Amino acid sequence: MRHMIWILSLSMAAAVFSSARAESAVNPLLDELWKHRPLVVSVPDAHHPMLAAVRQKLSDPAMRAEFDARKMIHYEVTGTTAQREGVALSAAQSAALMQALGLKADRVAVAILVGLDGGIKLQTANTPDLKAVFELIDGMPMRRWQLD
Repeated sequence: MRHMIWILSLSMAAAVFSSARAESAVNPLLDELWKHRPLVVSVPDAHHPMLAAVRQKLSDPAMRAEFDARKMIHYEVTGTTAQREGVALSAAQSAALMQALGLKADRVAVAILVGLDGGIKLQTANTPDLKAVFELIDGMPMRRWQLD
């Protein structure tokens, strides 16, 4: 009987561990925790002006250097598909990203800054002013600690 309880407990622990690993493999934001600050730009279609503006800003080498210096990573969600730094995510990853941030395919454009801790630090329906985003990050305790 004890042997059977031990096997059952071990099986349950393995299932929980496996489930947590599967969730991590699907939701890309979980892989960013304590490594990067995702800036997620979610738009209804690939021709949206917000997306074009953010892409243009990030194509400037000086702006991109500032972006990278703050451990930021760029995600784009268009409709129901997502990319991380220009690399397409799977359908499951895209859906998990959208679910984690409460995004809908038929919504208005939104930009979301996610902190190193996984919390939403900024959410705006306007094209994000990257210099203002940098100032926001620079005022965060984790960033100040990184600079000291």
